[in-house]
Amino acid sequence: FVPKLGSMWGGLTPPGGKYKTKQEPWCYSPGYFAPAHYRTFRDFAKRFWRKEFDDYLPKHLGGARTGLSDLVEALNSAVVSGYNILYYSSCSSGSVSNWVGVEAPCASNDTLNCPGVPWKFTPWVGAHGGKCAQSGTDFGSYGADASRAAWRIAMDYVLFREESADIIIYDRDGIPDRSAFFGAQSYLNRIVVQYKSHSWCDGGVPGDCMKWSTSPFQLAHAFDPKYSPPDVNCSAVPFRQESWWAGFMAYPTFSAFVAPYDEIGAAQMSNWMDTFSRICNFSAVNFTDFNSGGLPEGKICLTSYFEASQAVISTMIMSNKLTNLPGSTRERPVVNLDNEVTMLIQRREQLDQVWPNSFGAVRQAVSGGVAQALGALAGAAALVGFIVARASAHVSTSRVVELKSVELALTTRGLLGDEDQTDSA
Repeated sequence: FVPKLGSMWGGLTPPGGKYKTKQEPWCYSPGYFAPAHYRTFRDFAKRFWRKEFDDYLPKHLGGARTGLSDLVEALNSAVVSGYNILYYSSCSSGSVSNWVGVEAPCASNDTLNCPGVPWKFTPWVGAHGGKCAQSGTDFGSYGADASRAAWRIAMDYVLFREESADIIIYDRDGIPDRSAFFGAQSYLNRIVVQYKSHSWCDGGVPGDCMKWSTSPFQLAHAFDPKYSPPDVNCSAVPFRQESWWAGFMAYPTFSAFVAPYDEIGAAQMSNWMDTFSRICNFSAVNFTDFNSGGLPEGKICLTSYFEASQAVISTMIMSNKLTNLPGSTRERPVVNLDNEVTMLIQRREQLDQVWPNSFGAVRQAVSGGVAQALGALAGAAALVGFIVARASAHVSTSRVVELKSVELALTTRGLLGDEDQTDSA
């Protein structure tokens, strides 16, 4: 199954016959591929499906009825197909084509189901090297339509970490390629490596970027065509990309840093996201009445619909604000506790270079009780670059256990002293 991208974009039906497409035939945009959404719909349907819902599903072409198992198969297959098309329509930098070909014709235009490999000639439309495009963006170019790919895949990583880890990749003839390792994390890591290798500053080092001006031009070197960065164009993305300075191009790439990359480390990954969060200055913005305040300041800090929506979605993913629907296979993203503790220790070491006695002051504050402990924790977290949400009065038992586990891990790793355990618990 290959998902048709709404009624407007992408023609996955034949160029002729009774199923003739109204769009350009065999045309697909990888940027519209939304695996986390498909998995969410699947889990929701599996939990709440009733037999009478079968009436709402389309029948097979032969007239046979379909049911939940058919729907689940279609959604699972759309994920696998989407990742395979992404694999064949992206470069090692993480750049993706706006539009690519997925030609897989049947012997007759009067059927929609036959053996075939949609990515056999991707990014081209068929063996003759055809092109296609919709919605005003260019074929084979990394631009506005393709830009969504990064945050859509980041969402899949955050919400379905295990499922998205290793997708079966098939070769051009539809045979599993055991040498290809590809999934959400490996795709997102491509973007991380591109920034790490080709930016003119190191966002993993606090203050290294934007120290001479408020412009993030040093980061733009990783993707902007003005600087001719390597690996943004390749056989899968053969044509010149759009400017990184368009907010809708830059912000989605930032969300890639939610997926760990071992060669950089947890603390530096968090520092990179802190660097991105400093690009815009919101001091003049009125957060309760936007129209009465000033606009955010910064080169890519735009308030028009498309640019702002890309920035909002991307930053929500980066701030760990996504959660699965209740009752899904994973209701909350799993936190690797050891990685989080390691990151706290590393960031404490960075902080100690500036404020050597900061954590000693926190330990003293913690001894004052639960309220003071929460305040001290929030203060310490703010110092090391975290944002701590206001705690709810209704804390679930599982959350208390999780916090206690964090405290125990911090204690065993030497961040907290034994005297803190009673009050913090």
